[in-house]
Amino acid sequence: MGRRKRNQLKNKKFKKYTVPTIFDCPFCAHHDSVEVRLEKGTNIAFVFCRICTSRYKIEVHHLMEPIDVYCAWIDKSIEHQKEMDEKYKKEFKAKIDSFKEGDHHPKGKFHEEAKEHENIHVKQEKDDNSDYEEPENAEGEQSEDEFE
Repeated sequence: MGRRKRNQLKNKKFKKYTVPTIFDCPFCAHHDSVEVRLEKGTNIAFVFCRICTSRYKIEVHHLMEPIDVYCAWIDKSIEHQKEMDEKYKKEFKAKIDSFKEGDHHPKGKFHEEAKEHENIHVKQEKDDNSDYEEPENAEGEQSEDEFE
């Protein structure tokens, strides 16, 4: 007597995971727009966005992958942003302190341009209003007083 044949489980082929070389741009927020290129001969990696043309260049070693270069770019940009924030905070604090002391800065060029624009706008409104005249009642129209 023979045994009944069993269905054998077939081995599933697993897809080999590859490290991506195209990423999302943190500056312009476009999906799959940042490309990382590694040049093994010169040990230099280039990161660039096809949309906003942000670029970064870094020296790499033989163990670095594109994801490592992308992360280094992100870290560098965050560090740069923190430095710029500190710089602007110091400048802003200095301006606030100078205003508190009563040392007001003279009005700059931007303020003068804004005033000129405002004056032109006011003149245009006056000119527009001077051209407007109230229409007089035509012969067929009756005023409100005549109804009562």
